[in-house]
Amino acid sequence: MTTNMDFKLNRRDTSIDILRFIAISGIILAHSNPGTFLTQLRGFDVVLMVFLSAVCVKGFDGVNTQVYLRKRSVRLILPVWIFFSLYYIGTYLVYYLPPFNDIFASFTFTSDLYVWIIRILVALSLLSPIIWKHTNPLSATGVVVITTTGLILSELLFESYSSRWFDMVFMTIPYLMIYILGMNIKKFSLNQLWILAIIASIVFITLYIYYWNQADRIITTSEYKYPPRLYYTSYGIACTLLLWICRKRIERLIGLLHLSQFTKFVGSHTYWLYLWHIPIVDVVGDAFTPAIRFILIFGIALACVTIQSVVVTQFVRKQILISIFNG
Repeated sequence: MTTNMDFKLNRRDTSIDILRFIAISGIILAHSNPGTFLTQLRGFDVVLMVFLSAVCVKGFDGVNTQVYLRKRSVRLILPVWIFFSLYYIGTYLVYYLPPFNDIFASFTFTSDLYVWIIRILVALSLLSPIIWKHTNPLSATGVVVITTTGLILSELLFESYSSRWFDMVFMTIPYLMIYILGMNIKKFSLNQLWILAIIASIVFITLYIYYWNQADRIITTSEYKYPPRLYYTSYGIACTLLLWICRKRIERLIGLLHLSQFTKFVGSHTYWLYLWHIPIVDVVGDAFTPAIRFILIFGIALACVTIQSVVVTQFVRKQILISIFNG
């Protein structure tokens, strides 16, 4: 789900909206319980979402950091609190009230279900002024050195020790490396991007063969997602870079299919689309085939977002409420 990180917006890049559409579609597909092949194929979606959040950071020169942090907090945290307040009231009225621990975990972003992605995005968003300050002076080579070192160290860290709270805290590190890469992606030439994508692919394929030989079965990268290990992040980075390299070609294809307005709408409303899909996943459950589950979850969530967007556009005038309900 996009965090719309750009504090100072320029003309909207519709190719980024298309990539956001791909990312949110992959996340919803994962929650539709597809087979092994599709589970692996869409295994880059969260990495792509984190990367795109960073890409949209336009810089902090002349920006009041306190104002930025206040606006980001309102924009990212309040929608979640409002949504889960309504969600738990609804579940209480319809059938039951979930355990207090589950409710508390949702509001504090410590749940292992759904909100862990939001926790990562919120943390990186609020840290982005510091990240920008320390990485903006780096060259493309410096960015590669920092991100590669961080990913390797986090791999060694997770290999050496693991517990729920340890993983929850330190799983931000690999995503931080991806965020740094996204924030500085425009420093890379096309050839450099291809080289990075090829190296990430080689790392993934090597680990794929290694884990296959160890377990004597196909191991999907999702099995190394919590916390994100190098097997998972290498695949995510490879796919993300390939999509980034080809984004203008994908944009032209979307135009030929007359889907530009659709993907632009979805891409600019991924945050609330992600929130709305949560109760629909619970309601749909394991009924129907994976394809029908995906269509139902995506379609109903999109309908909710569309209605919400129309209401906000027609009746809401305060900018702070628009920023909360229309992103």
